[in-house]
Amino acid sequence: MIDRANVMQEETKDSPILKFCGIKHTHEVLWLNAHGGKGLTHIGFVLAKSKRQVELSHLETLTSMLHERFTPVGVFVNPTEALLLGGVKAGLKVIQLHGDESITFVSAFKEKLERLNAGYDNCQIWKAIRLGDNPLEGCAEIKKWIESGLVSNVVLDAWQEQAYGGTGASFNWNFIKALPYSEKLIIAG
Repeated sequence: MIDRANVMQEETKDSPILKFCGIKHTHEVLWLNAHGGKGLTHIGFVLAKSKRQVELSHLETLTSMLHERFTPVGVFVNPTEALLLGGVKAGLKVIQLHGDESITFVSAFKEKLERLNAGYDNCQIWKAIRLGDNPLEGCAEIKKWIESGLVSNVVLDAWQEQAYGGTGASFNWNFIKALPYSEKLIIAG
């Protein structure tokens, strides 16, 4: 069996991350396993309130069916520690936090994973930052999360008042080239 954590590190060194998000049903996993083309690296499961929400009780079934070439990502909005831990135990290799989570919350969660000493400490955490009309306003937030050492990547998404993400809206991507951490940034969309 291939260690997904090591595969994920190797893939993302020089290749872009391409995540297909919103998988909810077993037939979707089967289709991706059969037809997921070259370049697709991550599969997202939404565990936040959404029309694409996956119940935690069904998540392990989906992640266990997923081909080993894909890294399973759980998308959460303001989750409890128990929900995050349940997601990791169900096979998630990346936790994507898309809400108002604090550095204190993420630090405590990572410490808990390390204390459990069950191989869960290889789970990456990505933090989503929502950017408005002036994306440079988000630079301090991006810097804070990357320099905290708690996250592997920062996901940049468009600010939408009615939703934390998943809207398909875009933002001005031109400013990304000017950021000192561009290799750690993922564009949502």
